[in-house]
Amino acid sequence: MKIEMHRGDTCEVTFRVTNKGSGSPAEPFDEIFFTVKESPRSKDVFVQKRLSNGEISFDGNAYRLMLMPDETDGLDFGRYAFDIELVRGQFLKRTYLGVLMLGEEVTHARDEL
Repeated sequence: MKIEMHRGDTCEVTFRVTNKGSGSPAEPFDEIFFTVKESPRSKDVFVQKRLSNGEISFDGNAYRLMLMPDETDGLDFGRYAFDIELVRGQFLKRTYLGVLMLGEEVTHARDEL
């Protein structure tokens, strides 16, 4: 999965989790984490969203989250790693890796005062 956006913009991220073969929506999850870091080996979390606190929503067909301007304003332009981790019960955990590309902007947050 690849997300491309300009730094400091609002970006809606939508993803579906389906059952293999049938393509029908998978059973609901107990928790979902969306985490952005500089690289998969980094310890510092730049952005994290969770299903349990309402930052990720489910409409019966797809999961949605919003990346807000203040969450990327302080980051450098370039490539970041993210994952979506799905958790159900104590034993099911699936992780999907992706890349977040932050493109350049001309009007920076400090220019909007």
